[in-house]
Parts: sequence; C-alpha cells; structure tokens
Amino acid sequence: PDDVETLHKLRVSIRTLRSLLKFAAPFHRAADARAIQQDLRSIVVPTSRLRELDVLADEARQMEPPSEDLVAACLEMRAAERDRVLAILASGDAKRALAVKPIRWKRRVEKNGLSREAVARRFADMEAGIDRKLATTDLAAAEATHDLRKCAKRVRYAAENYAAFLDASERMKAVQDELGALCDARVNVGIIDEFPRKGLPDQALRDLDALEAKSRYFIATKLRAAGKQM
Repeated sequence: PDDVETLHKLRVSIRTLRSLLKFAAPFHRAADARAIQQDLRSIVVPTSRLRELDVLADEARQMEPPSEDLVAACLEMRAAERDRVLAILASGDAKRALAVKPIRWKRRVEKNGLSREAVARRFADMEAGIDRKLATTDLAAAEATHDLRKCAKRVRYAAENYAAFLDASERMKAVQDELGALCDARVNVGIIDEFPRKGLPDQALRDLDALEAKSRYFIATKLRAAGKQM
C-alpha cells in the first residue's frame, strides 16, 4: 500500500477480474460467480479511500507551483488510512476471500459447449444496454452516473480481454473515460469538503479551495455539454 502504482494496479486487476466474471455470468453457475464477486469486492472496496487520497495528492503536485503543504497533509491522512487497509488485508477474512475457488459452467454449457456466437451476442447485449443507459441517465445524478460508469467499464474490459472473440471498437473506452473523469471530480469535491482544515497553512487552504473550484467547474462544464447533447 505504500507504492501508489502497485496499489492502483491491484485495484485495476481486481476490477478487471470482476468485470470478466460479470460478462461470463450467464454461462457460469450463479452461486459460484456470486460468491467470488463478493469476495473480490471485499478486497477492493477497503482500498478505495487510499486511491482517492493518492489522486488528490497527485493533483496537488501538479498545481503551479506545486502545493507541498497540501501534499504533506494528504500523505498524513494516507498513512492513517494505509494502516487500516493493511489490517484488513492481513486478516483471515481477506486471506479466505483471496483463496482460489472453482467456478463451474452451467450444465447446458458443460453439455453443449460455448460458441463464439454466444459470446458475441453477450457482448452485443451488454453494449446495447450501455447505449440505452447513456440515452436515459441524468449525469447530474451522481449515483446513477457511477453505476453507468461501472457498466461501461465491464464492457470495455470484456472487449480488451476477449478481443479474439469480439469485434469491438474503442468507443466504450472513451465512454468509460468520460464518465470516470466526471465521477473522479465529484469524489475530489467530497474529499475536499471533508478535509480536516484545522492547522493547515494558509497556502494549503487556498490550494484546497482552488482544487475544489477546478473540480466543480469541470463538473458544471460536463453537465452543460451533456444537456446540449440530449
């Protein structure tokens, strides 16, 4: 957890595996797939706050000039959060969650096999579902936007990892990246609103306000653009 990039790769690898399991869910026995999904979620969710603090600290580093006091405050908060995460990952529950478990095919798949056409249909159905949600989701609704982002991510990871079976474009990656930027800006605003300001130097306080204003402006710009497209 002290290595920012390794933590990020861990989270991406778990999210990728969860996405691929979700993609293959119609072909797996439901109980098996559901159990491993829950186990993987129990590992990745506790690391979320660490990642959010890393993102905020990186934005503080990229300010002109860099906000060293704010970076230091983020790292102090991160140290406390890191200890909490380490305790969770070292627990017996985490070890059990990460133990290899069998995922069985449904009986009809075991009997008849799984065709390339069935895999392609599954992808097409998921992609069409994203398009329907894109047309109806109000991006001003944070939770609905976050759910849409997760759905787009599943389709993107399926396209990337099952490329041998799918004729997929880069479109879903662009959709997920756009939604991700909007969701990340909202997370930044939430962290900044709750940030412990007592004892922070004046410059760090000004930098916090500047980052919040930047995130709020980004959100407003995206929502205005989405409104014009609808």
